[in-house]
Amino acid sequence: MNIKVVYAAINAKPIIISLDVPRGTTALEAIKLSKILDKFPKLAAQELSAGIFSEKVVLDHVVAEHDRIEIYRPLILDPKEQRFLKVRGNKS
Repeated sequence: MNIKVVYAAINAKPIIISLDVPRGTTALEAIKLSKILDKFPKLAAQELSAGIFSEKVVLDHVVAEHDRIEIYRPLILDPKEQRFLKVRGNKS
């Protein structure tokens, strides 16, 4: 099966790796097979979060033909907190 693994590091172009994987491969197995974790050691050290076509999935989700597995970065700042700080900054 042909799939893609995608990761967009901060301030960098997204990395897209095409793979041919056997049926029954999970999202985590596909990520490991892509060797993308070798390129980003910090990513490998954290708990991974991933999705397929912008839909979050558990890492033991079995991928399908032509799936695009997206590895999500951890949030630096909660979106609610970010909006609060933005509004608070505008009132000064």
